[in-house]
Amino acid sequence: MADVAGYHGGDGGDEPPHGHSYRVPNSCESSKPSKRRSSGKNLNLYDKFQKNGSRPLPIEFDFSSNLYRAVGENYQLFIRLISNEVDRHAPFHYRSWQEVPGDVKMSILTTLHNYFDLAQYHNTEYWDGIKLGIQADCANRYKDRKTKLKKHFDKVGGYDNTERAKQNPPKGVGPEEWVQLIDGLFTTSTYKNRSMKNTANRSKQLYGSYHGTQSYAQRRYDEVKEGGTPQHVEGWRDMHYKGSSGWYNQLVEQHWDSSTFRGCPQ
Repeated sequence: MADVAGYHGGDGGDEPPHGHSYRVPNSCESSKPSKRRSSGKNLNLYDKFQKNGSRPLPIEFDFSSNLYRAVGENYQLFIRLISNEVDRHAPFHYRSWQEVPGDVKMSILTTLHNYFDLAQYHNTEYWDGIKLGIQADCANRYKDRKTKLKKHFDKVGGYDNTERAKQNPPKGVGPEEWVQLIDGLFTTSTYKNRSMKNTANRSKQLYGSYHGTQSYAQRRYDEVKEGGTPQHVEGWRDMHYKGSSGWYNQLVEQHWDSSTFRGCPQ
């Protein structure tokens, strides 16, 4: 059975969103990252937060794979908040999430504390791992967002017409920020070389999956909750086969039909 930790909601009083008294260290108080877009996508979270008496919502984590991914009833709200906060506050001209300034990361962690009862983990053996898991989720969102921005760059001019691309920032990104992203990242030799390598690596990938927005950790969590054990083989099939579309491609079907794979124990 997956090692899953759960806990009760904290006592947040009647504080409004972003008004909870928790602070991650004092340096966060001076952090004022600029907001580049509306937080309307968090309306479901705000509604649930208010219905909970403006107290942090309970959240659970799956420790079975040491990835410390959020699971349970509120995991989608948790991941969505991470995604929205990264989009709103993180400058995208850095090569990776690791290079993003610490005050931005601390601001996001503080916001997560406002809405989810992470404080219950502070004095446990899991807290360091949970923080690493949160940073991994931030890094994934940061990478995904930059990929989308790069696709927009290519669409509106790309390397063939960089000046035209600079005149057409995507929705939600300011003109100056867009130019900085192009000059400081997309057009650098380091980024170009890495982009070419990534394209080559993706071409070697045998097949993708249909797992959608549900994380692997959440799938294991649901399977354990319903049946006591994760269904690895059937889970693999479900992630590569969709009723309306069939198998992801012919190769994945061949792998499923192979006696070696289908003979694997659950």
